[in-house]
Amino acid sequence: EKAMVGSCHNIPFESNKFDVVILSEVIEHLSHDILVKTFEEINRVLKKNGRFVGTTPSDEKLSLSSVICPKCNNQFHRWGHIHTFTKKKLYQKLNKTFDNINIKLKYFGSSHIVGKIVTLIRELFFKIGLLQPYNTNLVFICKKRIIKQIEAKKKVLYLIGTMHVGGAEKQLINIMNYVVNKYDVDLMLLSEKGVLLKNLNKKIKVFFPLITKKFFLSR
Repeated sequence: EKAMVGSCHNIPFESNKFDVVILSEVIEHLSHDILVKTFEEINRVLKKNGRFVGTTPSDEKLSLSSVICPKCNNQFHRWGHIHTFTKKKLYQKLNKTFDNINIKLKYFGSSHIVGKIVTLIRELFFKIGLLQPYNTNLVFICKKRIIKQIEAKKKVLYLIGTMHVGGAEKQLINIMNYVVNKYDVDLMLLSEKGVLLKNLNKKIKVFFPLITKKFFLSR
């Protein structure tokens, strides 16, 4: 009952729900577009300060695991891998969506005593540069990136007859030119005439009677 079937690029949970998301041995199977969407979805469902943990093969030589179908002669990876990641490439992918990225090279050996000894020896050889990273894994952990939403400006509509020379009109222009820095300002005039129109800030949208009906229908 606690399990749910879904797609990693369309996670069926609300935003800011999980403290940790784990994705193990998956990203090497995903196309570029699906991978980008998957990272975005994981970032979405993570809580503030949530962590994303995962693994993927390191520096895999995809051609070494290539097989050919005897019936259709199509060539493909025996486990369906379509990507290979170096530490640098994986960092670049993760860095587009997440923060505080930490990636380590790891060899996952057998759990029995001999396997553990072999694992320790291999890890030692990795550190001193005697073994290449093939048949190893990249283990990564990173942090949710908070995406700041840009708040839309509020709108202000001014209605006035004309913009001829006059104290009231000049004062209105001063007000509008000040307000336009914080709001989207619309000005509707009953006449297209008015020498003071040239003093208006260019950000102010001016409407006239011929488009009054269209203006109101579009708001």
